[in-house]
Amino acid sequence: MPTTDINPSKENPRSKNDKSHQQVEPNNTRSQNKIKNRCTYNNCTGRVVKIIGECRYCDSKYCGRHRLPESHSCNNITSCRQDAYEKNTSKLLRERCVASKV
Repeated sequence: MPTTDINPSKENPRSKNDKSHQQVEPNNTRSQNKIKNRCTYNNCTGRVVKIIGECRYCDSKYCGRHRLPESHSCNNITSCRQDAYEKNTSKLLRERCVASKV
């Protein structure tokens, strides 16, 4: 069986004084978390609404004031309007009343 000689007098190439292998964590992690929880609309510092604050057309997060695609000038507003139109027409066609013929 090979044995390894553990001798404390031998210096490890990466000694305790060598800080090149240590990862340095940024001190501003708390500020980065706060920035993520803020509205992405221009100069708005409102808090993001957790459940309804994410726009499904542009995948950005907004506060309660800017959560609607019309209020934050969504780039995909035309697809939003088209989806709403198709949804409404299908709903109206399903609920249409048909008079029975006597």
